[in-house]
Amino acid sequence: MSGSESPEAAINAIISELGTNLATYMAAIDTIWSDAITLETPALYLRAPYRKYSQYPVVIVEADITQIPPAFRTDHDTQNFFQNHSIQVGVILRSREQVSYQGVTLQPTEVVTIRMERTLHAIQNCLQANPTLTISGTKNCDRLFVLAIPYPFVETVPDQSELFEKKGFINLRVMIS
Repeated sequence: MSGSESPEAAINAIISELGTNLATYMAAIDTIWSDAITLETPALYLRAPYRKYSQYPVVIVEADITQIPPAFRTDHDTQNFFQNHSIQVGVILRSREQVSYQGVTLQPTEVVTIRMERTLHAIQNCLQANPTLTISGTKNCDRLFVLAIPYPFVETVPDQSELFEKKGFINLRVMIS
């Protein structure tokens, strides 16, 4: 078995895939909607959340849990060994702008919510286009699945009442044998 099956290797592969191809998927979504709301390419890709970020949008990719089925937990059984990594891709967007399009003015909370939905859709499309990511060297994951996309509420940024922040998540399952 070549390469690494660790969650860190899967996270690195996801960040690499998003860093290389996400802008293309975001541009495609902008073209489809062709309204005044445009998506911003992530400024930072991180492996853990911080207290403050120097730039936005931020994408945080971190492992949630690794599951090794009991039948395959022996050291000598490397042929049938596999792992399931639950990985979460988090996105943090900020907006204070209003957007007018075809006579309708969208408020900053609406703008950041629409951008979040479209950004998560672009991430989902990007990752599902290559569901067998190269994990390490020549090692590919067997399959990457999108499990859920929860949409939390919009929050006001402390000390900046006109700036709104939205956090969204994609829960992934990466299977590696």
